[in-house]
Amino acid sequence: MMTFNLLSLLNNINNKHYLLYHTMKNLSFEAKFNLKSEPNELIVEGSITTERPDDELIIEVSSDTSYIETMLLLEIKLKQGNGPMQDHRKTFIYKLNNTNTKHFTNVKINYGNGETKSQIVKIVG
Repeated sequence: MMTFNLLSLLNNINNKHYLLYHTMKNLSFEAKFNLKSEPNELIVEGSITTERPDDELIIEVSSDTSYIETMLLLEIKLKQGNGPMQDHRKTFIYKLNNTNTKHFTNVKINYGNGETKSQIVKIVG
C-alpha cells in the first residue's frame, strides 16, 4: 500500500517552479479618455504585484458580455516566469482608440483568482 504526503508533494512541485496557484495582488490603475489625440484614446495604466520578477502580464478585452455596455471590461492574465519567488511590481498600459471608446464611462479589470477592480473614466484634454 502506497501513501503520500501532500505537503511533501507540493514542496517538490514548488521547487521545480510548477506552482499550483500563481497570484497577482494589489492592483491599482486609472482610466483616462484623451481628447487631444486623433482618434480619441481610452488609456488604462496602472500596476500590479506578481510573485516573480520575470512574470509577463497579458491584458485583453474580456470575452464576458454580461456587463453594462458603457463599461470596458479587461482581464489581466499572467504568463509565469521562472525567476526566484519575490513580490515584484509590474506596470502596464492598455490603449483603445477606435470609434467605440467614446461611450465607455467605467473600466473594470478582472485579475487573479476572480478579483475585480473598477474605475470611472476621467476626461483629459
